[in-house]
Amino acid sequence: MRYLLLAAVVAALACCGPGGTALDLDVPDLVIRHVNVVDVVGGRVVPDQLITIKNGRFTAVMADPAFWKPGSDVRVIDGAAKYAIPGLWDMHAHVCWSDTNATLLLPALLRHGITGVRDMGGDLRMANAFKQRVQADPRLGPDIMACGPILDGDPPVFPDFTLPLNNNSDVDAVIDSLVANGADFIKVYSLLDGPEFQRIADLCTARGIPFAGHLSELVDPADAIRSGQRSVEHLNRLDELWNADPARLDSIASLMEMNAAWSCPTLVVYDRKARAHVPSLRDTTRDALVPGLQGEWQQWHKSRTSRYASALAHDSLRRAFEHQLALVKHMHDRGVPLLAGSDLCGQAFVYPGIGLHEELELLVRAGLTTSEALRAATIRPAEFFGTQKEHGSIAAGKRADLLLLTADPLLAIRNTRAIKTVVHRGAVIDLP
Repeated sequence: MRYLLLAAVVAALACCGPGGTALDLDVPDLVIRHVNVVDVVGGRVVPDQLITIKNGRFTAVMADPAFWKPGSDVRVIDGAAKYAIPGLWDMHAHVCWSDTNATLLLPALLRHGITGVRDMGGDLRMANAFKQRVQADPRLGPDIMACGPILDGDPPVFPDFTLPLNNNSDVDAVIDSLVANGADFIKVYSLLDGPEFQRIADLCTARGIPFAGHLSELVDPADAIRSGQRSVEHLNRLDELWNADPARLDSIASLMEMNAAWSCPTLVVYDRKARAHVPSLRDTTRDALVPGLQGEWQQWHKSRTSRYASALAHDSLRRAFEHQLALVKHMHDRGVPLLAGSDLCGQAFVYPGIGLHEELELLVRAGLTTSEALRAATIRPAEFFGTQKEHGSIAAGKRADLLLLTADPLLAIRNTRAIKTVVHRGAVIDLP
């Protein structure tokens, strides 16, 4: 009788608190017990928690009532001495360029704990097919937010997966077609002329469609931010201002803060450029995951290393990269919100999944705390998309995306690599 009364009290607490209902505790699909939950919002570890999941959502996150026992048919994972963090988002990647990526890149990303990807330029047909595949079986890959082809000037920087625009282009029809075919946002690029850029910005604002991308070389950065560009990819133009006119850079950073324009610095890109001469950048064990890119990567490597061949050049590149790290910390201190992205398949020798973990480590090297870096791949992407109620943290009612780590990522950000289990939309992927 006393046991039943105590169980009733725990169930009542579950009803009243953030952890769900008594029914949730009775019939979950999955239970994780005695786990340390990393609160990415508060930047702390909450020990000895019970997590229950049903129908792909968290239904309870609460102090583990040790005496409670789920049904015999419920899968239970022992989370003791493990750390649960939200699923990670790579906010700058390119996966929608080959059908083979469905069986190569997407599973590799998921095994590295990446449950969401913002695809920054590719084929909308593939993007839609990949989305449907993952929707049918979440164990096959991450969720995808995709822009489809990039909008650039005429001629464009890259002809592949790009729609070049000039003053004769029907920009209205281009935007409408992209959205009708499933684009989640619009990407702008480096050679858009001012009138075409402004037309895109005005149309996207009127239609409520976000647009993001490079700062165009032909548009004042301040005008781009005022026009509503939601994110600035890489450090293009920003690092030039940082070197030439720090006061103007500060003005741009203030505009970005005021206009909720995000920075996705992709520091791992600049790391690769600075260390192209280092043989260990190539990981032959991972080459098979990106078979279509090896020739292109080798050409880039040959060009880069021949251009910067001397020890003096290597030191100059190292110092330039340190300056870029300082720029990211400076923008962060000025209030610019940051997103973690790897530029997977956009930069040579950035490998699937591991590139994002390297990006998190570089953000910490730049001066962010471990919790700030972790936010850039979890709750910050949710805030960017306006989907905080859906994902970004481990809380009842949100989509059940999480990683179980064998070490605390707040002690060392490299511990995000220590993945034991991935849960995506409630589906479990166990790792060796």
